[in-house]
Amino acid sequence: MTCLFDGAKLEFNVASTTVSEFGICFQRTAFVVEREKLDIDAFIHRQSSSADWSGWTRREPSDSERLRVNKRGREILYFVQPPPTECDLTVSDLRAEVCHTLQIADVRRISFVAGPFYWGPDFKEDGLGLYSNYFNADIVIDSRHMKTQRGAALIDVIENELQSHPT
Repeated sequence: MTCLFDGAKLEFNVASTTVSEFGICFQRTAFVVEREKLDIDAFIHRQSSSADWSGWTRREPSDSERLRVNKRGREILYFVQPPPTECDLTVSDLRAEVCHTLQIADVRRISFVAGPFYWGPDFKEDGLGLYSNYFNADIVIDSRHMKTQRGAALIDVIENELQSHPT
């Protein structure tokens, strides 16, 4: 390769064609009180006042996405995308998002499931992006897809029962 300018440096940036977007799904019996308190229209359309959540994009599912997901006691609540400065989300990011949205104080109440993958309360953060590491394919288990037709990841939020310890 020849270069016209001596000492010129080239910078190669790989841009992903897939935007990491996550559909937040629930069993109809999970986090009922918290979901009933949430005004989803107001939540989706307002700008978050917290600096920690600036740049995050949320949207309601389309009718076709609801038809794909809302089966066997499962329903999709909303989709979330990280800010453009982040290309993916970690388990901790997603937990923080769900806790922020539903105003859940104890993160141990939340586990995530997608296809054969499970991230429970004892999961130790590995810093790896969920979308890029687990959603390369649309694995279908019990007629539940891991991805939408547009390629968004579908994450089931599971409510954990916390054991109270006698004192």
